[in-house]
Amino acid sequence: MKAFEIPTDNLYKFIAISGILIILACLIFPGRYAFELMLEAEVIHGQIQLAEQNLKVIETELDSPHIPMDAEDLKKIENLRALRKESIDKSFQLDIDNELLKKKLKYLNWVLFLAIPFCFFGLFLACKGFYLWKTKLQKYQDMIVKNEAEKLLMKK
Repeated sequence: MKAFEIPTDNLYKFIAISGILIILACLIFPGRYAFELMLEAEVIHGQIQLAEQNLKVIETELDSPHIPMDAEDLKKIENLRALRKESIDKSFQLDIDNELLKKKLKYLNWVLFLAIPFCFFGLFLACKGFYLWKTKLQKYQDMIVKNEAEKLLMKK
């Protein structure tokens, strides 16, 4: 049998292997998706904290008493105001990303909720397929092999 060829020589084997594949799919894909969401959540929360710290630094710099003396100080204040606007925009975008992440987590809950029954269904299929394979087919194949071995021993 080739590596990724579906076993079509025996229905019971096909049922058993299909059950195993369903179990693996129910365990691997939701777990991988959950791991990706956890990484995304860590990145977003880190960016939110960084944006909040940057905004605080800019706000304290702008709130400190300034006596504009020359064009350089005015340019610095204008740059700080532009940075504050960028930080507020970035913070707003991060809030949107955070809400999207919450929706993805709700979706993950549904995926996990649906994966559990499918996992049990796959377990049922695998057990039933292996049981039928053993009782309806393998038992007789073993007897055939045993009889052929006994015939060969009798000939000697």
